[in-house]
Amino acid sequence: MAEETDRMIPVRDLHLDLENSRIGTARDEVSAADLLWEEAERTICGLGSHIAEHGLGPGEQWYVIPRVEGGYTVLEGNRRLLALRSLYDPAGISAVAAEARETFPKFLRPSTVLPEEVKCCVFPDRETADMWIDLKHSGPGDGEGMVPWSSKAKYNRRVRQGRPREWGPETWLWLRRTFLQRDLHRRIVDAQRMQYTFMDRMAKTKAFKDTFHLTMGPKGLECGYQPQEVRRAVIKLIDDILDKELSAHKAYTADQITSYIIGTLEPLIETGLFPVPTAAEEPPGTTRPNRDDAAPGRASTSAPSADYEHRDSDTGPARSDALGPAPVTPPSSGVTSDRLFTGVAFDQFGDKVNALGQQAKKIAINTNAETCGVLCRVVIDLACTEFLKRHKMNRRKGKHDELIWQRIVKSLEILDPAVGDAQKCKDPRLHDAWKQSNQGTQGLAVRHMNDFVHATLRRNAPSEVHHLNGLYTPMLVAMEANLRQTPNVVATGQKN
Repeated sequence: MAEETDRMIPVRDLHLDLENSRIGTARDEVSAADLLWEEAERTICGLGSHIAEHGLGPGEQWYVIPRVEGGYTVLEGNRRLLALRSLYDPAGISAVAAEARETFPKFLRPSTVLPEEVKCCVFPDRETADMWIDLKHSGPGDGEGMVPWSSKAKYNRRVRQGRPREWGPETWLWLRRTFLQRDLHRRIVDAQRMQYTFMDRMAKTKAFKDTFHLTMGPKGLECGYQPQEVRRAVIKLIDDILDKELSAHKAYTADQITSYIIGTLEPLIETGLFPVPTAAEEPPGTTRPNRDDAAPGRASTSAPSADYEHRDSDTGPARSDALGPAPVTPPSSGVTSDRLFTGVAFDQFGDKVNALGQQAKKIAINTNAETCGVLCRVVIDLACTEFLKRHKMNRRKGKHDELIWQRIVKSLEILDPAVGDAQKCKDPRLHDAWKQSNQGTQGLAVRHMNDFVHATLRRNAPSEVHHLNGLYTPMLVAMEANLRQTPNVVATGQKN
């Protein structure tokens, strides 16, 4: 601008601002210096040490305006001016700055060369300079001001300077570079903005590293799985961050984080479903980068996949076949490990629970995951309601049975009053169910099970159903055994 000029000005011609925003209004330069020392002595000492060793920044420019008495008033650069004056004359430092009087003489060495002139931008008046000063000190605004570095930017700089790589930032980088499908990638970026630093607490746990088979290499994280094998777990993790189920503001302990990883993410890892092509199957020169849009067995990720992607498509209606085939009743020789509630007779609950449970046991999980997921949640809920009713616990003061997780926890505590103590509980499987169900200790299994019924746009995976079936079947077995010992109870006489 024509009103401004750049010039080199001798330090002796520069004066402290008596209306500096840092200190308010001062009577003269002596009082202005005292107020600056009171306000920022520690940082001025640090600034003096840096100037003595490195000089003034080559890109720095002080903002000044002419004085009627001669010389220039410094509007932007008062701390630097006071530090520079103190280096020239340490004995002249004010008595109010005891630390500075002691340290500034130590900054000077025989090799120290102090600048005699300073690069300045001369404004005609204070008002003209104010806008540019505001840009330096009033925040980023809409982008026109100084934008402080984010945690991500600071980390990237540390790595460039040779500092060790860290698990949290490298996990975000791995996610962004690996999962490039448009909507998923956008949600990963959004989740990173929300919880950049929280990821470090999660990613550095042994459970996270083991679950995703992650190792730290010289160029960042390396994953032992193909992208499509961990894709559903990644989508669940990102969804929970965006839904604020996972947050740095929540008091997650290492045990709670581990419980979430093992109980929620690990069941979503699908191994062995996507065979890696052999060298003979690949044309010469073919590379298989670790990213989901180039994964073997998938031509492209532009079309919605059949895995857990309830928010992973931008357009188009839900697929009509998303729920899979209708349930079928297998022959009696069916494999029982692929069935719900193996070992539960369903002869001790009420008629409705018994009938639903016996029918649920006939349906194959691997081919009817949607149906089995819903039945798993419904049968467990009704069984706990019936169990509490039979023990006359459903109306006790405290409203402990209003939510399904509370009914499950209370039922487990009836089965074993010490179920919450890993050392004293009778059956570690019941303790595991209690721990993963109790939302008071951040157990997320019930919330995951609720998704079977309420997350209408997502598709259940057989591994999810198998995990929760394995978690809660021992509880149902124990409940039946307990009801057999309960006096004056006739199972078929109870109606739900």
